[in-house]
Amino acid sequence: MEKEVAHVTSIKPQPLGVHVFYATKDVTRYIENAVSYIVSGIEQGDQIFFFENDRLYPMILKKV
Repeated sequence: MEKEVAHVTSIKPQPLGVHVFYATKDVTRYIENAVSYIVSGIEQGDQIFFFENDRLYPMILKKV
């Protein structure tokens, strides 16, 4: 069963940051959510540390 991923804007900021992990079989949706997370953080002036494997990182970076 797949669940909708919460919009990153609905995650309450924590004093020490937020760690997000989720597993999915839908790579396209994962990339869309990752891009949304990164762009949202940048727009809010946050520092983003995004750790990803060598296969997916270029696809995500291209969309950012």
